[in-house]
Amino acid sequence: MSHCCTHHQLCGGNTPLDMPTRVIDVGNHGAPITPVRLVTTQGLRERYIALSYCWGADTSGVLTLNASTHAALAQGIPETQLAKTHREIMSLARALGIRFVWVDALCIIQGDAKDWERESKAMAAVYGNATLTVIAGRSAATKDGFIANHYDSVGAAQRRPSPCVLPLDGSVDSGVLAVGACRSVSYGPVSGRGWCFQEKMLSRRAVVFAEQQLGFRCAMQLLWENGLANPNLGRPGFLQHPGSSTAISTSRTAKRPAHLSAQDEVLRDWYKILSQFSVCQLSNPHDVFAAINAVAQQASRLLNSRYLAGIWECDLVRGLLWRPAHHFIAETTMRAPTTRPKPSKFTTGTGPVVRSPSWSWAAVEGPVALPLGSVGFTPGLVARLRDPAYPKIRPKHLDPVRWSVDDKCGIDALHMPACELQIVGHVARVRVLTEPVLGYLEARMSQKHINKPRAVANGVLLAEPIPCDATVRGEPWDQVVGLAFFDVKEERNGVDCAWCLPVVPGLGLLLERKLDGKFSRLGFVYIQKLNWFLEQGEGEICLC
Repeated sequence: MSHCCTHHQLCGGNTPLDMPTRVIDVGNHGAPITPVRLVTTQGLRERYIALSYCWGADTSGVLTLNASTHAALAQGIPETQLAKTHREIMSLARALGIRFVWVDALCIIQGDAKDWERESKAMAAVYGNATLTVIAGRSAATKDGFIANHYDSVGAAQRRPSPCVLPLDGSVDSGVLAVGACRSVSYGPVSGRGWCFQEKMLSRRAVVFAEQQLGFRCAMQLLWENGLANPNLGRPGFLQHPGSSTAISTSRTAKRPAHLSAQDEVLRDWYKILSQFSVCQLSNPHDVFAAINAVAQQASRLLNSRYLAGIWECDLVRGLLWRPAHHFIAETTMRAPTTRPKPSKFTTGTGPVVRSPSWSWAAVEGPVALPLGSVGFTPGLVARLRDPAYPKIRPKHLDPVRWSVDDKCGIDALHMPACELQIVGHVARVRVLTEPVLGYLEARMSQKHINKPRAVANGVLLAEPIPCDATVRGEPWDQVVGLAFFDVKEERNGVDCAWCLPVVPGLGLLLERKLDGKFSRLGFVYIQKLNWFLEQGEGEICLC
């Protein structure tokens, strides 16, 4: 930590920056322990530690800041009244010689919606300005604490690989061979939490109390207690600390691929972050935009674009083409099927949880893949997306260019359950076939970018709406116009017709038409007969 503060310009140095609205004063290192108290900073600039942790399912008996405890916390209370995790962060702060800590449960007024919204929008500064973030990774609940390492060293010894001979052929003149305990680098329970993911991304430096060992991460490196190291960890450019030098920013620009603009680079990094965030869970499903808002705010500074329910208006064509990852990606963490958001103790009513418009990635829970996959930022595709003739949809409103006239959606909105897009495109009615996909894949479809087993298991064929003499049960498959994947697999049951909207050549959206004539998203489509859609004519649609 000392080395990072002194030598890493990219990490913003050690100079105290603006503090959160409230912090906890834990007293000075070496002085007699006094009651900890809540302090309103009001322009105070001092070093402080921010805590990232899991609250846990059972928070009964955990002292938090609310209307009834505000006065007592401001006056000072004994640490013994606090939950174990909160006590331990205060002890750690004193040991490091840092007088102030920020803990959400003790510094945001619980039950006060206005205070929660104001402070939630300040997370970029809360974690970005902290001298250090402590990630209580190994703890699943506030009551458990995080400093004690319950790693089973006896069990680990039994799992440790047997000694082996490492032949050295003399081709390497020098180097370091790190030999240590066979320990996991998993962070622990915080890895699956949405708020904690954002807090990790925003922090300029952090010590990680991981499942089996300690780690230290900053913008320059990730170091582990057992000797493992990644000296080039880095962070997305738009998340670099504002105190980092212009020389560093210039060097990052020099490393940018020539075909990418500064905006392209931000978008590429944003989609990677979004894919990782989608794996995480939220206790309150309605927090989906709030829990990534601080990262979005940082991207917004460089994109200068409206933020429509999680998709940037300047890149809406690509942004609409997100996909549930389990349809295409074999990676273990991305295999979970997407579902509709599920009710929790934080939601009201018994019906479906609606937290976003259907066309947003936030309409589902579970891993989503980057728009257009790994090819999304290749030179060829970047160039094509800059060509106005390439997209097969366009905004209805052109002066100024606006995909939506809804002003309730934006970077300042933490909840966006509804937002309508006004689109001009070639939407057409299609039949959803029950015939197996395999035959068509082998006969007609290029499988270069398709996971064949997943396509067979999850895909459905779309055909022209009016049967003709040709049949889809064998060659020549002339009626098939697309291969579709429902965002939620169970929603394909009973659907025998739908609508399809090409977005770019080869890719489009599967839609449902509502009784009021508006459309909602059902899934993603590989377009097979673009000309057929273009022949249906162009029209205006409202996507909600």
